[in-house]
Amino acid sequence: MIDRYKLNTVNKAKNFYGVYRRYLYETVGKIDCEISEISAPAPDAESLAEISTSTPADGWRAVSDGEKWGGDSCYAWFRGEYTVPKSLKGKTLLLKANFGAPETLLFLDKKPAGIFDICDGIGGDRIHEVQPLTFSAEAGESFSIMAECCAGYKMFGNMVYESEDYIEGRIYPKNTYRTYYRPEVLICNDDIATFLTNHRVVCQMVDCLPQDSALYADAVNALYDVFSLLPQRPSDCQDEWIDGMREAVAVLKSVTSKRAAGDEGLGYVGLIGHSHLDTAWLWPVRETVHKAARTFSNALRLMEHYPDYRFIQSSVLYIDWMKKYYSDIYEGIKKRTAENRWEPNGGAWVECDDNIPGGEYIIRQFVKGQRYTRENLGYSADCFWQPDTFGYSAALPQILKGCGLKYFLTTKLSWNEANKFPYDTFYWNGIDGTEILTHFNLIHKWPDFKTLRTTAVNSVQNKDVTNMKLLSYGFGDGGGGPSYSMLESEKIVNGMVGMPRMESTTVSKFMKRLEETSRNVPVFEGELYLELHRGTLTQMHDIKRSNRMLEKAIHNLEIVGIMSGAPKNEKLDKSLETLLTNQFHDILPGTAIPEVNKVAIHQNYSEIDALGGEIKKILGSDKSEGFVLCNTLSWERNGFITADDNGKTPDGAVVQRYTDIEGKKKLAFSYGSQKGLSAVFVPFGKAKDAECPFTVDGDVITTPFATVTLRNGSITSLLTKDGFEVVRDSEKPLNTFYMGDDIPLLWDNWDIDYDQQLKMKPVSGVLSSEIVSCGALQLRVRVKRKISGTSTLEQDIVFYSDTPRIDFETVMDWNESHKLLKVGFDVNVRCETARHEIQFGNIKRPTHENYPTDKSQFEVSNHKWTDLSDNRFGAAILNDCKYGISVSGSDMRLTLHKAGCHPDPGGDRGRHTATYSLLLHNCGFSTDAVIRPAYELNYPVICVEGENTVLCSGEPMFTVSAENVIIETVKYAEDGNGFVLRLYETEGSHACCRLMAGFDIAGMAETDMLEYEDKALETNGNAVCLDFKPFEIKTVRCVKK
Repeated sequence: MIDRYKLNTVNKAKNFYGVYRRYLYETVGKIDCEISEISAPAPDAESLAEISTSTPADGWRAVSDGEKWGGDSCYAWFRGEYTVPKSLKGKTLLLKANFGAPETLLFLDKKPAGIFDICDGIGGDRIHEVQPLTFSAEAGESFSIMAECCAGYKMFGNMVYESEDYIEGRIYPKNTYRTYYRPEVLICNDDIATFLTNHRVVCQMVDCLPQDSALYADAVNALYDVFSLLPQRPSDCQDEWIDGMREAVAVLKSVTSKRAAGDEGLGYVGLIGHSHLDTAWLWPVRETVHKAARTFSNALRLMEHYPDYRFIQSSVLYIDWMKKYYSDIYEGIKKRTAENRWEPNGGAWVECDDNIPGGEYIIRQFVKGQRYTRENLGYSADCFWQPDTFGYSAALPQILKGCGLKYFLTTKLSWNEANKFPYDTFYWNGIDGTEILTHFNLIHKWPDFKTLRTTAVNSVQNKDVTNMKLLSYGFGDGGGGPSYSMLESEKIVNGMVGMPRMESTTVSKFMKRLEETSRNVPVFEGELYLELHRGTLTQMHDIKRSNRMLEKAIHNLEIVGIMSGAPKNEKLDKSLETLLTNQFHDILPGTAIPEVNKVAIHQNYSEIDALGGEIKKILGSDKSEGFVLCNTLSWERNGFITADDNGKTPDGAVVQRYTDIEGKKKLAFSYGSQKGLSAVFVPFGKAKDAECPFTVDGDVITTPFATVTLRNGSITSLLTKDGFEVVRDSEKPLNTFYMGDDIPLLWDNWDIDYDQQLKMKPVSGVLSSEIVSCGALQLRVRVKRKISGTSTLEQDIVFYSDTPRIDFETVMDWNESHKLLKVGFDVNVRCETARHEIQFGNIKRPTHENYPTDKSQFEVSNHKWTDLSDNRFGAAILNDCKYGISVSGSDMRLTLHKAGCHPDPGGDRGRHTATYSLLLHNCGFSTDAVIRPAYELNYPVICVEGENTVLCSGEPMFTVSAENVIIETVKYAEDGNGFVLRLYETEGSHACCRLMAGFDIAGMAETDMLEYEDKALETNGNAVCLDFKPFEIKTVRCVKK
């Protein structure tokens, strides 16, 4: 037992790090500079073309110490020259930036040469405070120095309760005007540098080791001896302490230099450098181009001096940026990738959200990412690297395997607020049964004694499975990555006595070793649900809505183009890249600053308009003789068509004209059934007479499917034709709105807390209710509500003559802060689970709180539908742009709006549109009962004015014989060889089906999702037979004759 007095002395010696660090550098020169300032781009800048990455040609002027520069989003360039004096010959010279910028990219002789930042690191260090100028100076040698400096971005914080001081002092302060001082040329005191690095290690040994261990005693004795060797106030001793410093270094190294082979009994730690870099968050996308350059140039610089250093970089988009804007960095990446030191392993274009994007577009993330690295770097990823996304869909394992990815790594499940995830190495089993080896690595760490000896070792939960842990060291979110100090620390601790075995590795190599050595690996079934950040499913309505619409626009143009025989439209690639980039996990979830949100929304809607115009060009014509109708879904469908009313009438159709909720004149008409993936022509002419099937008696509306009592815009009774009452509780009518305060404890735009439910109250406030259209096709009731003192909501509640579906076309004039709005449907169906659509399938989630993990799922994701069904009856909520829902018992509540205000203080105010539907089905759950109607809500038949052409044959481009198999996509092949179909089984059942082309084919082949590996299919005429496992996705290439 070490006595208290000795430990007091040791604690004093721990303070020597801060005391002596101020003596680490000696200034041997200062560099006079010129400045060229770049004003901030327009706050709604829409294109990366507006960024500047090249040296300014003009605008240079002298700048003096103490001079202010900058402002919100502003940049400045500084340049100067330094000539080495004779007195510094042979010295290692360092450069310290004093430009005042939060982040700076250094150029030496016009080549990128690393990063400077002002973020605090561990132990008071600035992570990237200095950069080497030369390791062996030559007298008279000159250096051209340039610096690209960012002044920063104003921000509003991330949390409701964070203090003003926190906001002011973190990441980017509100005052973004900076103060310049001349950069300094430094020499480093090697003894002090060695002292500091070893001192830090020994201090951590004292903090981390068991007090009864010999190593702990050695560390205590070393610090005790150091205390006696060095003055506590070296400023009082002039240079008398220098000899004591050398002795102190020897004492510390007597502990840290004890070497042994790593103890695999303690564990195995793989080491790789990394910097998490958000495509946008508290800065816009255009700033991330610069952040990537700073981060990557620094990683490349470190590789010059540390031959074992490796770096993992995930988002492929950033490599493309380097190719476009920083060619020297791009060439460095290519070189180091070929050496297996730069690992562009992650597979995806960006680290996208994994709950909200459609399944096809998650695949496209990997198609674009994997094909890019293969074609440009000769590299194919085998890992999905996704540390920071807000939960992981159960469809992912199959998608990953189909895109050539064998492994998955994340850190986010450690953020769970209630239940600790039981494993850190396991096989993740997706909805179709595909397994993928998954590992929870460490991130945002130092490769130091404390992290490696305690954090890494202790974070291995199931040591009977493996003792391995991957440590990706370096700091990020906004880039940066590892520093020279981190690598020096790793050199000391790697191989020290008492440490686990560790080695510099690649993620791929680590995962292969993990796969080979793990024993009895557990299996986890289903989604990796994050017990946090549930509000990201709803925040920023127009980002979600435009995302869904752009996904549909790409889908439709691809199908229409292929159906017409046209070559691939040149606008498709641009639109797809916009979509994929804006599916990044802080853009699509709505958790970024105002500029990011505005730009993403504008970009998405611009692409939607552009693609819509291209579809009209293909289907329509100047010679308007009738309506061209195109069904882009893969099955024959009935129902009515909606078009803008230009006064023209389709011949022989049942017609109804009305003005919609946004004041637009509309034409609805019914023209029988239309085959899947086909186009037909309907000439102008005379409408067909038909009777109105609806009756109204006060509040009671009778439709062909039900008798509905509609009071104040809510359904107090819904009797089916066989007399079944769907409303479970008359006190909770269907289509009841609930609103309440939404002020999370922590992350404002991200979170909906469990106790938010206590704040939700029914909203009445009906201003008016009237029937605005009643005809042969539909009955439309318009309801206006005041849902608060500042916000209103207007709806058309639409009943149809040919479907039991009830639509709620909704316009919200939203002017709230920190409020949540839901709409509830408490139906008379009892189920322990509800089905929710996810990518390429659906999953069941509990409707009860039996277990803590059930209780945590009080807000979950859905795509186009959520369904409660027993064996003979069910009710589904469909939607055209909503992703968050809660189901408690029989009460389904679709989340319509969330008004978080951090980091975007706007609270998502504005006028927002959405449509949701109640669909009853007199049978259990099936594709025909729920899935197809949800698709039909989202993919209405395209109707344009045009002429009768060969395109309008009415014959399907493809048909598939099984009801529970859907052709999700028909796209142009990536290599131009034919086109590619994506099909999937919808219900979780087996299916054998016949896929038939409506034209002569040269052949069909099943291929991987990346479209590299074709396996020919046996054809029978123009058809092939396909056998599907439950929820299986198949990718088929088809080549025309």
